[in-house]
Amino acid sequence: MHQLTASHLIGLVATLLVITAVGVRSGKKVSSAEDFSTGGGASVGIVIGSLMGTLVGGASTIGTAQLAFTHGFSALWFTLGAGIGCLILGLFFVKPFRRSGCKTLQQMVAAEYGPAAGLTASLLGIIGTMLSIVAQVLSAMALMGTLLPFSPFVCALISVGLMMCYVLFGGVWGAGLVGAIKSVLLYAAAALGGLLAIRQVGGLSAMSAALPGAFSLFGRGVGIDGGAGLSLVLGVLSTQTYAQSVLAGRSDRTALSGALWSALLIPPIGVGAALVGMAMRIRRPKSLRHRHSRASCWSSCRAFWAAWCWRPC
Repeated sequence: MHQLTASHLIGLVATLLVITAVGVRSGKKVSSAEDFSTGGGASVGIVIGSLMGTLVGGASTIGTAQLAFTHGFSALWFTLGAGIGCLILGLFFVKPFRRSGCKTLQQMVAAEYGPAAGLTASLLGIIGTMLSIVAQVLSAMALMGTLLPFSPFVCALISVGLMMCYVLFGGVWGAGLVGAIKSVLLYAAAALGGLLAIRQVGGLSAMSAALPGAFSLFGRGVGIDGGAGLSLVLGVLSTQTYAQSVLAGRSDRTALSGALWSALLIPPIGVGAALVGMAMRIRRPKSLRHRHSRASCWSSCRAFWAAWCWRPC
């Protein structure tokens, strides 16, 4: 466990308290099922917060850093795919979704292809959402376990408890408001982490020289990396969470703007995380050569985030 200073603890507690307070307060905006599911006409900021808050998480930061440790910039396909998915969602699907009069993708499928297809879509949607939540909780457990003296089980309980706090109390409002705060914090962490990573290895040119070919977006091959990006695009277009975000907008223009801004804002977070992973490969090459395992990648990248992204000013 990384040794935390008083500044670390104050910042950590303050962040958790703010997120919890925003989640609980957002519940005051919910007076009906309509408010809970669609926000009762959310602003552009809430649409962006809802999209980024659900798309950008542990897989976009710690997961991207871990993959960049071994495969370089091809790790960016998670955030690139998410950004492209939001772009396509905004340009081609926002208006049809909103004009359908349905509240969920499953309702749209059922209206077009019948109840059996709607039920199948619901079951597949539940499975997909659960897998996504598990991935985010695992990332949260890894980070919290590095910073705090808690067991994995306790870290999981804290993570799930915070999620439930802002989702159950506030619905789309909770997800959007907390997502907006989360996005600002992630941008700050990714920018700081990326700049420090470049500085520690002597600049981008030194990083490129030390890791030949690492800046290729298709380091693992077009099929693997292109498939990873395509899977994210399809995930964005077929998951209720993201459809619900644009359905929450107060108008077509609001929903479109939220989706397009999200498409622009998501990929840079992955760049900062990837630079952290690549810097750790340069600074700790023995971890890759002698312990080429998932655990070594996790520990290296988590160590960087703990030492620098939580470092007091």
